[in-house]
Amino acid sequence: MGHLLADGARVVAADVSRAALERLRAEYPDVETHADPDVLVETDADVYSPCALGAALTADVVGALQARVVCGAANNQLADADVDKLLAAAGVLYAPDFVVNAGGLIQVSDEIQGYSQERAQAKVSGIFASTLEVLTLAEQTGITSTIAATQLAERRISEVGRLRRILVPQTS
Repeated sequence: MGHLLADGARVVAADVSRAALERLRAEYPDVETHADPDVLVETDADVYSPCALGAALTADVVGALQARVVCGAANNQLADADVDKLLAAAGVLYAPDFVVNAGGLIQVSDEIQGYSQERAQAKVSGIFASTLEVLTLAEQTGITSTIAATQLAERRISEVGRLRRILVPQTS
């Protein structure tokens, strides 16, 4: 049995590092832990959260996945470009890694201006809204969440470019 939260939710975690698992067990003794991360794929869960290792989502993983949501902190979670289509076809909601993991990049970009925790936190708090925008666009247009996220990112980059041409004086 995994860790039961106040609402009865169960937490199951895996790590290849024995030391990390020992620290987790010491702090949260009710969390169910596994040394083999592949166990999580077949665990009856609401959310599968791949963290640390890229290319964790393969066609085989999607075929065995029990969770209905994938939202994790690893970069480059999709082993190849077609995996997001497999997730969508399986009815799995996929929150693209480069959207939900934007906090690190936001902090680094804020440091360029002279780090302000309040300013960085205000920007990071927009990640939920961005993720919701991506998932809504994907649902409304019938495209994958990865394509929706890419389209929104390209649109924002284009808008910044237009604003820069308007607001930044051009020198000859």
